[in-house]
Amino acid sequence: SVNEFLNHVIHNAYVAVFVERGIFAVAFFICLNAATLFTLLTRLFAAEPSERHVFAALLAGFLGVQTEMMLFRGFMSLPYWIFMSIVVLFLSEIRSSNARRYDRLVGGE
Repeated sequence: SVNEFLNHVIHNAYVAVFVERGIFAVAFFICLNAATLFTLLTRLFAAEPSERHVFAALLAGFLGVQTEMMLFRGFMSLPYWIFMSIVVLFLSEIRSSNARRYDRLVGGE
């Protein structure tokens, strides 16, 4: 019936963002996800062997969230942004610890 069609949930987050927010929002959303994927892949292959498991786990989680958003329950805002916050915090902590390590090497401490 028409009522069932109107109440149907969109099962693709990218389509949902496009329909609800427009072309600029979906372009930003795609760029955000592409940059995250690129950063995680770059960090995975550049990491020390002892740190690779962490980046592999973050990459697996990111791909799982993307799959969930595109195929199953649609755009679940809270889990997506919680996961993205964890990724950003972890990457910024890795960056700051690498900067501290570099400062110790250069400063001779």
